[in-house]
Amino acid sequence: MIISIIFICLCLAFSILGIVFLIRKRDKYILNRLDIGLIVLYLINEAVYFVFFNVSLMNLDVSRIFWKISNILRIFRLSFFSSIHGYVLFQKEYRLIPLFLYSCLGGMIASYLLFSIPFQIQDLNGVTLFIVEDPLFFLFINLFNIIIIFMLVFTQWIKYSIISFREIRWIMNIIIVNIIANIVTYMLFLLNPNNSFIRIIYSIVFINFLLIGIIIILKRFDLFIVVTNKIYDFIIFHRSGVLLFSYNLAKDEKIDESVLKGSILIGINHILANFVDKKDILNLIKMKNREIIFEYNEYGYALLTIVKHKSKVIERGVQSFIEKFTDKNKDTLKKISSNSQLIDVSEFKDTKEIVEDCFRAYIAR
Repeated sequence: MIISIIFICLCLAFSILGIVFLIRKRDKYILNRLDIGLIVLYLINEAVYFVFFNVSLMNLDVSRIFWKISNILRIFRLSFFSSIHGYVLFQKEYRLIPLFLYSCLGGMIASYLLFSIPFQIQDLNGVTLFIVEDPLFFLFINLFNIIIIFMLVFTQWIKYSIISFREIRWIMNIIIVNIIANIVTYMLFLLNPNNSFIRIIYSIVFINFLLIGIIIILKRFDLFIVVTNKIYDFIIFHRSGVLLFSYNLAKDEKIDESVLKGSILIGINHILANFVDKKDILNLIKMKNREIIFEYNEYGYALLTIVKHKSKVIERGVQSFIEKFTDKNKDTLKKISSNSQLIDVSEFKDTKEIVEDCFRAYIAR
């Protein structure tokens, strides 16, 4: 009983810590309210599930309700993560198949729990034991577990190469290994519900997974806004055609200016000429395997961001960069525009710091 209380306190502490930090750092991660809401919902679900799984009450009827709720929440948490995993990596019509599969099978299990009693309750030294007696329910719950494991491993293996950076691949591998360990220990627990050692091992595995998630949120949660996307080149031109700053985020190095001359420079100057009197215009230029986000600013410079594919996260990052770059170089840009003087590009040498601040997750390390 004391061990269960300790585990519950750890779970609640980690979940609250993750939620508070995520909300405080939401601007840094360029997340909208829906993104924040989904992650907070997931962390709350983790905490409530674990509390209901471990709590033992004298009233067995209430304990039965708690156990049913914990199983339904467990189905939700596993389905949620696996569906997001498949949705992000597949990015085609197949992305909804896992969600459909989990909805059907998870709905069957939830209905079974709500309208029947597939397990027997026993009280052993203050610890409530739940012994599954219904073979059909046991089959459904284990089939669900096996499908989750298969889909996670299959998706990660098939789509491993499209994950942008090696660090993200390793983090996702660690998360998936922990989820599989969590599922396997839970299956062992169902087979041996009166084995307190397996119950403790399952709780340790669960807390370990939650702790890894909190560490990721605290340290490198920004990586998860990238996953399969990339920013290749980041180029700032003045409307006179002068290159103010250029950087290759995929290689973490400055772009050779000779690459930007010739037809590319002519094309950029043509774009600038067309938008010289317009403000706040965001256009998308599509290429075969890449896209160019073009933004022209009233202070006389244009920003071209060459990406793998456009996303709202990158758009928000571009807008954030423009605000910070303009605020830092406003006086210099005004002088250049009003006096038509020669441009000293060395005045923009600190721009890399702003790029790193707005697009840290996209820079190859």
